[in-house]
Amino acid sequence: MKSPTILAFGDPIIYDGKEYIYLAKEENLIHLAEVLNRDQTNQLKRGRDDSVRRPGASENTLYSFVVLTTEELKERAAWLGHPARSAPEDLFFDQMPFSLIEGDKEAIKKEILDPNSGASIGLQKIVKGLK
Repeated sequence: MKSPTILAFGDPIIYDGKEYIYLAKEENLIHLAEVLNRDQTNQLKRGRDDSVRRPGASENTLYSFVVLTTEELKERAAWLGHPARSAPEDLFFDQMPFSLIEGDKEAIKKEILDPNSGASIGLQKIVKGLK
């Protein structure tokens, strides 16, 4: 049975059968980073490497991700390419039984605050205010 949980930036969760990293909630929007499998992560890394040769491609949210080092998610990307989604009051998540290491949380913050990340201004403001 799912129960309401208070989530904090960087909490690994399962929502609708997929793994995510909880980023923030603003008013009626929720920001999540999808955790990709290793094959998807490798495709994303190759695409980002190729994009270096194309002007402006690095500003595409497709290439906004962090490869995680937390043991349970090691070598998998936290992909920031999803837009914020509406968050009804009765939205529930299953929290994974571990936490991200601080280095991963800091890397995600840095990626969100990068002017080329494509992260929304609202998410950037929230993350800027985190300790």
